[in-house]
Amino acid sequence: MTVGVKAMDAVVDYIGAVGIWPILMVLAGVVLLITEMFVPGFGIPGIAGSVLSIAGIVLWARNWEEAMVIALCVILVLIVAFLLVMRSALRGRLSRSRFILTDSVRSGAGYSTDFKPEQLVGREGVAASELRPAGIGLFGPERIDVVSDGDYIKRGSRITVVRLEGRRIIVKQAERENEGGSKSC
Repeated sequence: MTVGVKAMDAVVDYIGAVGIWPILMVLAGVVLLITEMFVPGFGIPGIAGSVLSIAGIVLWARNWEEAMVIALCVILVLIVAFLLVMRSALRGRLSRSRFILTDSVRSGAGYSTDFKPEQLVGREGVAASELRPAGIGLFGPERIDVVSDGDYIKRGSRITVVRLEGRRIIVKQAERENEGGSKSC
């Protein structure tokens, strides 16, 4: 009898002693965990894969040492799969898919990180939407999310920034008498 035949007989005897179902459970769990790496969402494949893998390992292993070896093999397979996914995300086919964001935010397109809301206090603008109490205010070319000081303000009304509360920009309707002398955009 050759070494290959003896090895196959040992594998068949082992599977016969353990049963095929625990092995299939672990394999299905690994497939579901790898699927979780590709599918954005809630994590149902990941949870189901973890449960199947753990249950399969518990049913498969005959002692703690064997369980640890099987678990390490599963973890090794998952690490290799993760590295392949990351490689594909960076330079492979996955990098050209719709799952990877390739657009960038550039200042030439009107995006800026220089915005300091403190500069707005006291400035006048126009309500671009109805403020009840939240809405959008136009301050020059900038459209900014604002909150009224509690009053309903109609669209098109002049507004003045009165204060900042954290990240909220609080405005009130501009007084008619001060329109000529206030800071304008």
